[in-house]
Amino acid sequence: MNLDEFVTILARYQNVFLTGGGGVGKSYLTREIIKYYKATNKGDVIPLGSTGISAVNINGQTVHSFFALGICSDIGELKRKNYLFSSRVNKFKKICKQTTLIIIDEVSMISSNMMEMIAYRLNQARYKGSLLLVGDFYQLPPVLKEREMYDKNGHVFAFESTVWKTLNLKIVNLTEMKRNSDIEFTDIINKIRVGVCDDKVISYLNILCDNDEVKYNDCTYLFPRNYEANEMNLQELDKIVGDEHRIIAKCLHLDKQLSSSEVIAWKNSLITSECLALKVGAPVLFTINKPGICINGDRGVVVKIETDIIYVRKDRKTIALERNDFKYEKRKLIGDEYVENTAYIMSQFPLKLAFAISIHKSQGMSIDNLVCNIDNIFLPHQFYVAISRAKNPKKLKLDTISTSRDEYFKSIIRVDPRVVDYYNRVF
Repeated sequence: MNLDEFVTILARYQNVFLTGGGGVGKSYLTREIIKYYKATNKGDVIPLGSTGISAVNINGQTVHSFFALGICSDIGELKRKNYLFSSRVNKFKKICKQTTLIIIDEVSMISSNMMEMIAYRLNQARYKGSLLLVGDFYQLPPVLKEREMYDKNGHVFAFESTVWKTLNLKIVNLTEMKRNSDIEFTDIINKIRVGVCDDKVISYLNILCDNDEVKYNDCTYLFPRNYEANEMNLQELDKIVGDEHRIIAKCLHLDKQLSSSEVIAWKNSLITSECLALKVGAPVLFTINKPGICINGDRGVVVKIETDIIYVRKDRKTIALERNDFKYEKRKLIGDEYVENTAYIMSQFPLKLAFAISIHKSQGMSIDNLVCNIDNIFLPHQFYVAISRAKNPKKLKLDTISTSRDEYFKSIIRVDPRVVDYYNRVF
């Protein structure tokens, strides 16, 4: 689906759910819609992410921050504590009056309880604009604390909430794979996405376990847990002979009303670190999209480090990479209107050590020469998210210490039956 077709759908239907598997172009289309609304004066557009990473990927805020949800676990608690958010809610109401479109990315990680709280805030503001919900419920589910697990009806997912049914969503399902062109691999990951683990899938995954085409000295490891990725990055960087450069970001705190806790939370959500440790010869991943230069997840090798330029070898070309301004946008009252305002800027090189990365941090990435460590898969759909990051199955290897692979594959190819039921009902 192209931009013009999707704009027509948004104009015709008030609320839209944009879905589809990994690598079909959901993120790209979302970014294009944001650009389109800003360029054509269609009205204010508010891009939001369910997590810090998804918010950064579309240059937006988190759902928690925008809707002033605090640490409330359900709508009852939000109503009881509403007086604590009065000033923020008043600001929120004024923003909603001038907003045409609110986008929520990675909606699969929005819980039923949170969906009800979002609806409560929108009703408070008497919001008349449109909602664009983006995501795939076959990917990462809500990560909830124990007290937040279920709503009063025992529901977890956003689509189980009462409000989801009242939105009358027009569902747009993208199916054309953009990330890779291998038909067999696309068929396999589409099966894994919906929880199918037949003989063909098991045979294919065993081949990936024995894939000797992946070069271990030129690969990125994907781990289920953060600490495993961080540990490998530190260990492998230490093995490289040469001086370690610790590159500190240049930061500008422009809005003094922005609290230090908000700044810290925002920085922690960035894939790029405030303090970047690098050496000449270190492999790196690009963490932004720059047309004609790189896409999020592209790999390169550092060849020279200067104060304001890092030279990275990528695809036999050397790129002189400058710092990127990562901006925290927060609306500010100017006159009678709230306008988009840059509250904080972190200027840092858009790079991350490429020895390893967590599955969660790989959101939105397309990675070449990928090794997926699958020994500690702990969530339904997590295995699918991991292997769907791969750009090329010939450069994808599965790493496991399991001595009974077939049975292990069956145990980690898990899909929540509520998700299957939902998609079967709407398609």
